[in-house]
Amino acid sequence: SPPLLLPLLPPAARGGSTWEGEAKATLRLFGTRRMAVLFPLFWYTGFNQPYQLNTFGDRFFDSRALGLELASFYLAEVLGAALAGWTLDTASTPRAGALRQLAAFGLATSAAYALALSVEVPAARAHWPTCSTPRLQLGEEGVAVPS
Repeated sequence: SPPLLLPLLPPAARGGSTWEGEAKATLRLFGTRRMAVLFPLFWYTGFNQPYQLNTFGDRFFDSRALGLELASFYLAEVLGAALAGWTLDTASTPRAGALRQLAAFGLATSAAYALALSVEVPAARAHWPTCSTPRLQLGEEGVAVPS
């Protein structure tokens, strides 16, 4: 199939459809195979970022430790993207590379959530019902465990 090219001008400037037509066409996209295949990625990125930034990080770290946590989180994302790109570029076929990368992301994400759960469950049980755990400070030994 030809690549999807985005027009430079909005439809109204090209003498195209109305906003109602554009809205309907946009909603129809949600029923396409391409969107169905991409849905797990959209869901994951929408779930992962708020969890990492607000739910987990804000509960376990003070502001200085959270800053270091977030810097390491985004550094790991950049390095992971570079590694993923290299893996995809060196694969024998695009499909093989995509499947291998999907498996690697799935494994890494599952391991990270398992480690986070191993920290969250005992902390929640120890501080039930408020679940307000004492926040770790930058110099504390335990700050590396949830990271």
